[in-house]
Amino acid sequence: MVHYLQSLSKQTSKKEVFHMAQKDQDCQEASSCSRSSCEGCPEHEKEAHGPQKFPQNPGSFVKHVIGVVSGKGGVGKSFVTASLANALAKAGHRVGILDADITGPSIPKMYGLTADQTRAVDEHTLLPVTASNGIKVMSLNLIIQDPEQAVIWRGPILGQVIQQFWSDVAWGQLDYLLVDMPPGTGDVPLTVFQSLPVDGIFIVTSPQDLVRMIVAKAWNMAQMMKIPVLGMIENYSYLKCPDCGKIIKVFGESHIDEVSKSTGLEVCGNIPVNPDYAQLADEGRFAEMDVDFLDGALKKVESTLTVLYHQTAPRSRGVRSHAELPYQTAPRSRGVCLTMSDYFPAHRYQEGTGSHDGSGAFFICFVLFRLSGRSLPAFTKYRLRWSLS
Repeated sequence: MVHYLQSLSKQTSKKEVFHMAQKDQDCQEASSCSRSSCEGCPEHEKEAHGPQKFPQNPGSFVKHVIGVVSGKGGVGKSFVTASLANALAKAGHRVGILDADITGPSIPKMYGLTADQTRAVDEHTLLPVTASNGIKVMSLNLIIQDPEQAVIWRGPILGQVIQQFWSDVAWGQLDYLLVDMPPGTGDVPLTVFQSLPVDGIFIVTSPQDLVRMIVAKAWNMAQMMKIPVLGMIENYSYLKCPDCGKIIKVFGESHIDEVSKSTGLEVCGNIPVNPDYAQLADEGRFAEMDVDFLDGALKKVESTLTVLYHQTAPRSRGVRSHAELPYQTAPRSRGVCLTMSDYFPAHRYQEGTGSHDGSGAFFICFVLFRLSGRSLPAFTKYRLRWSLS
């Protein structure tokens, strides 16, 4: 994965980039391709069965995937994503952010993360970079060395990057993985909705006359893709004067309550304009931000998705029973899981069976390693090979 993305980031020629994206689809480009010659083609079979879900990395156990979307740009999706992640982390949940805004990633900058911090288990598996408040992050700007380098890729390439951020990154055990979407309803949101197990989305909007269109685009796409909409979050709602405390409607009166009545969507947060928030993001200290304006979204996530998880998890998530995940609630010390399950669950169950595919030998090695007084980062350097699939 690392070599693949770095080769793309060199921005060679459009022809070479397009060739990499289409290397498994040569039959579609052949002028002599006919209906009869494509009957046995794997791509033909994929199309016949519809979009396929991306496989989850063996080193990942993600309970819930939540998308943060909007019908247009400039409404602050990344800010809302990071704010919700902070709120969930503060509430004691294990949280990750998949930065799906490939051409305009901003999450690493907000948390002060760089590509030098990215580590690989082997040449096929990456570990997410962890912010100071425990939030795990994976973004294109954690892969390429120059964060200001322009990314000029077509839809197929973007889709492959999203797949690799899901399938080739060992997220460990997460309660919530937030996906920061690019604006609009294009290739990347379509790929995420079709290929990732998205449990629900939040629609981000702003207090303008455009709010109806912003919400309508995202809401209609979610309806078409059968993705639940958890609610709406309004950004730039108001500015509170630091001197007199007067509330100033910088972008005019809000119309979100009207949209809520017409669509039936719940308003889960109204975020004010605050220069201090921007300063924390610009300085890479967003992990220090204390979020107190997303209580509605936090309650919605914890109530709705917890019920959904207990209804669907035992089979659709690939585990036999919640009670049979022995390291799911492992004791913690200094905020770090005492077992390796936070990165690589020691026991996983094959879907529909009662047998372990787990790595008991790996877990024993890890325990012995920790008893010897060595650190967890030192352990990962050995790149022990095991089978979790």
